[in-house]
Amino acid sequence: MPSSFESLEAKAPLLLSYRARTAAVVFLGTLILYSLRVNMSIALVCMVKPLNESADGLLLGNATDSRQHCGGGSVGDAAALNSTDWESGGVTGEFDWDRTVQGQILSSFFFGYLFLQIPAGLLAQLLGPKLVIAAMIGLASVGEHFAAAAAARIDWRLVVALRILTGLGSGVMFPGLHQLWSGWAPPMERSKLVGFSYAGAQIGTIITLPLSSLLCRSVGWDSIFYVFGGLGCVWVAVWLGLVHNSPEQHPWISKAEKRYIQRSLQGQVSASGEHSARLPVLSVAASLPFWAIIVSNVAYDYGGYTFLTNLPTYFKDVFGFTLMANGLLSALPYIGFFVFQFVAAWLADLLQARAVLSTRNTRKLMSVLSMGGPGSIIISLGFIGCDAYALGIAMLVIGITFKGAAFSGFLINHVDIAP
Repeated sequence: MPSSFESLEAKAPLLLSYRARTAAVVFLGTLILYSLRVNMSIALVCMVKPLNESADGLLLGNATDSRQHCGGGSVGDAAALNSTDWESGGVTGEFDWDRTVQGQILSSFFFGYLFLQIPAGLLAQLLGPKLVIAAMIGLASVGEHFAAAAAARIDWRLVVALRILTGLGSGVMFPGLHQLWSGWAPPMERSKLVGFSYAGAQIGTIITLPLSSLLCRSVGWDSIFYVFGGLGCVWVAVWLGLVHNSPEQHPWISKAEKRYIQRSLQGQVSASGEHSARLPVLSVAASLPFWAIIVSNVAYDYGGYTFLTNLPTYFKDVFGFTLMANGLLSALPYIGFFVFQFVAAWLADLLQARAVLSTRNTRKLMSVLSMGGPGSIIISLGFIGCDAYALGIAMLVIGITFKGAAFSGFLINHVDIAP
């Protein structure tokens, strides 16, 4: 005889459920988030004059043959991947921004992104993640929209200010989503739901890098900001219409699905779907699992954001790839990341459901895969020769692919230890 909980689960399958639809909207949201985050890496290639020697080395290369950066070799073979060189592409750039200015523009997003991480989690808990995320992503999208022609053509410092604004708005997303999923995701579906919804980050990267190159060449660099900022505003409207803070607040969810989620989260969330507002600061500060998550995030994000921001630089300066090839190749590792994110989520839920590993050991396994594998591969990358561009690309793809396991490891462990 099936238990009452198993009967509830049978009446509320994941496919076409409202928790799955919520995951689909979150997927689009993380896609938009990463589009707003990474588009500047390609946009700068279009915005700055490529023959300006002061811009040497950051995304643009210099007026000399980029093969000099790699000491010659047969890197010229990589030209087969370049359908046209920079000059014949008609992209000449508009601004005389040197390496320092470009570095400040690229890094400014993260100053804003860092500032709201902890306040955003508290705001989402007190006010609900729906309105907090909508307001701040709307702010980020509008900031991104106006970071284009007007700001850049007045003063580069305005671009820095607007990128900080975009970072501030984006900083609420993941703390808010952890709050959202703590009330929506049954423990045995948590890896799948969260893994799928956060996979939008990789799709956003995959789409944004080549699409930004295409927009730059076909329309102009400012179109990059208008397109992705506009898409962000559209997503906010979809989010407000379809997503709710908890199953209890959802007007269309079936009684069977609501009971199934409530039963699976029994003891974690109150009957009203709300969490305690009291924050046990001292207990949190003394928690070893809490610090393990922080250390893991620092290590993971150091590598992750370094690649995300500088991969176009690597392909341009080391291997001499030009604009269109650069956008396509920079996106390639994130296709592997996207696919492996689902594989790891499925494997994590399977290991837990069949009691092969405990939740704790499953998270540990996925965390090791997400950092141990990429770490060893990336160290090896420093020892390959300049002529081995195909091997270098393959190693980058494999290394970044394994990072997808993190979404079934320490990146979801927050909800495990603090439901």
